Amino acid sequence: MSILSKIPIFDIDTHFTEPKDLWTSRAPAKYKERVMHVRRDASGQDSWFIEGHNVAPIGPGVVNRQGDKVPGLVNLSNYDEMSLAATETPDRLKLMDKMGVAKQIFYPNVVGFGANRLMDFSDDADLRLWHATTYNDVVADIQKDSKGRILPQAVLPLWDIKASTKELVRIREKLGLCGIAMSDRPQDFKQPPLADPAWNDFFSACQDLEVPVNFHIGSGSLDHQIETYWGDRVLFRKDGSLNGGLGSFIAVSNFLANFKDIINLILTGMCDRFPRLKFVSVESGAGWIPFIIKSLEYSFEDVLTREERATFKAEPREYFKRQIYTSYWFENARAVNTYIEEFGTDNLMIETDFPHPQTLYPGLAQKIEETLGTYDEETQRKILYKNAEKVYGVKVAA
Repeated sequence: MSILSKIPIFDIDTHFTEPKDLWTSRAPAKYKERVMHVRRDASGQDSWFIEGHNVAPIGPGVVNRQGDKVPGLVNLSNYDEMSLAATETPDRLKLMDKMGVAKQIFYPNVVGFGANRLMDFSDDADLRLWHATTYNDVVADIQKDSKGRILPQAVLPLWDIKASTKELVRIREKLGLCGIAMSDRPQDFKQPPLADPAWNDFFSACQDLEVPVNFHIGSGSLDHQIETYWGDRVLFRKDGSLNGGLGSFIAVSNFLANFKDIINLILTGMCDRFPRLKFVSVESGAGWIPFIIKSLEYSFEDVLTREERATFKAEPREYFKRQIYTSYWFENARAVNTYIEEFGTDNLMIETDFPHPQTLYPGLAQKIEETLGTYDEETQRKILYKNAEKVYGVKVAA
């Protein structure tokens, strides 16, 4: 009997390709000509525009209308080519049923994983705020229409800490959303770093409201990563084709960049200051984490003074196991085995990253059998849905 036939799947990372009318259909009169909208050029390419400026492609998304994953792309040219499951709730639910997925977390695309892209789109803070809150209203309706099977993560106006705290309360208490997409680089929004006391009220509210803080890769500016690439730094060539070398460099750099979030959470004392708060490293994999935690343990012994070590209430491994969660998708059984040997089974989850270029689609069942087939059923259940239930505070009907 296959694992999928007896255990429900809670997929903790997928993406929502925002429909072309998400903002235009809801814009008040004062914003009617200023909101984000989609235009198609003569070559058939759809792109997002705001106030006359081309600001983003419609993806990333590489699963086409026929259900095939198209290699060598970041996104398909237009909505007509794209799988309806990327944008339409009924089609997403059908795909989930086909893949054996009971519940699914999803993140935005064009607004950025921590609403970071909105900072690039407009200097008008009120207009940016309207885009963020409208997005949250829309995805809350999707959660309701899906009867709680689709669980969107809210975006916040992170360029304004007080406004972010206010929106945090609204999305939790009024909209019923179960988590937030958080940027790890508020400096890109001209805000202090996350460990600064200016964020204390915000993180206290997250803790009190039991809202997990998700650090999705790529939630800050990509400029500093592109600058470190040794080759051609143009991502899209003049003919519209992808510079695959740079695209791959950015992807791998993004995965591993989340190590900074994990060690920052521990070294800056945030885990001690907010001991009940759950943090998730999203779309970053798990195979590298044993090395990072071992390195941090080594540094605790050899780099920190005795007085500095005395300020921590726990060891790095304890903080990680207590409050920080992660997931895997493309990694092999050896990586999963090593992670479990190091940290046990209480904070590892699974994702598919649909419909992004490196999505575990359509091979979810095979990957689960490969990586978890030799484990007992309780371990399988923890990784495939119970740990996610604990993080996001929702139950999966078995």
